[in-house]
Amino acid sequence: MAVDSSDIPEGRAAWLLLPGILCLLIGISFPSSKLYHQVLALLLWVPGLVLFWTSRAEIRLMLRTVLGVALLAFILWSALSLLWSSADDPLRQFKHVLYVVVSLWGMRLLGLFPALSLERMLRGCAYFMAVLASAYWIDTYWVEGAPWRYRLTGSWQLEHSILAAHVFGFFLALLYQLKPTGRRAMVSWMLALLALGLYLLFAQSKGVWVAWAAVALLTPLWRRDRIYLVLSILCLAGIAGGLWFAPEFVLQRGLSYRPELLREGFDLLFDGNLLAGLGLGSSYKLQLSSIAQAFDHPHNLYMGIAVQFGLVGLLFWSIAWLSMVLLAWRLRGEALGSALLGVWLFASLALLTDGAGPWVKPQEIWFLTWIPFGLALALGRLADTGQQSLNHAPR
Repeated sequence: MAVDSSDIPEGRAAWLLLPGILCLLIGISFPSSKLYHQVLALLLWVPGLVLFWTSRAEIRLMLRTVLGVALLAFILWSALSLLWSSADDPLRQFKHVLYVVVSLWGMRLLGLFPALSLERMLRGCAYFMAVLASAYWIDTYWVEGAPWRYRLTGSWQLEHSILAAHVFGFFLALLYQLKPTGRRAMVSWMLALLALGLYLLFAQSKGVWVAWAAVALLTPLWRRDRIYLVLSILCLAGIAGGLWFAPEFVLQRGLSYRPELLREGFDLLFDGNLLAGLGLGSSYKLQLSSIAQAFDHPHNLYMGIAVQFGLVGLLFWSIAWLSMVLLAWRLRGEALGSALLGVWLFASLALLTDGAGPWVKPQEIWFLTWIPFGLALALGRLADTGQQSLNHAPR
């Protein structure tokens, strides 16, 4: 007999975290990061700390998985690296680690909710962000009258065009896999996809374009629904049309010095502590002679992790990241498994051209790092319970 999460004491307590999880997902739209973090502290981190004790049995279950052990290893190694770090404020860096741990814990407990409730929550958050993306687009091009070639940006916490594109791209990859049933719901779904897609198009980030195109083109490999094949063909036609009719728009700004930054990152890695890295919070500069400018990270999260935490840290991160996709692939027949697979693919490619490091307070980079990990932990818990409510995606 399947277990209903509502019959589990921890499941009932986990509902206390739902407002905090909603804040984590859509609070990035708040006017300031300070407000975002304050609300998270009240609604997610404090209740999460309480549930560390009352739901401590979940910790043992989580550490029985490769994903849980690899994440713990990366967390502990990162914290240990403070011993050789040159960070000005080690305590502040350690607090960032705690924020991540409590947030991951809260998302793990999402796995005690009914799967259908979790799917509806994620779809609702994506619809909210689609409305926000539409508002930014309308304000920029209709209200303000900006030219079509103007690079779209958001406001407040989402005022950086590329970083905001990571957030909207996350929700687009997520929603794309959560196709509803019913004609009216399908219309809302398509409109939301269009709104999020338009934001990505006008944000003009080639790294995001490539990451999203990969999701659209490869989704038919795990989703046998005909609509995904049609959308994949339309995406391919759109790419070909863009390269043929507007190559200067598609290829503008070249590679934005990414290869040079990657090369400088390799030089720094091999010149420093190859195995242990510089340590959590250590600052460094990558000097590009071609433009006489220094950058404070290589714009490649994997290289950033290697520089700060060495090959040991990169190994732990890679094991956790690959464990996530193996879990998602195993559960690709489930709506939530398919959603995690799409998010993983989008994040994996987007992080090749952006991302300084994972240990920061909740901000845009979390939507490509810790939030996917949190969804994976929740999905793994859902799969372990064998709930009847773990609904299947169309094949």
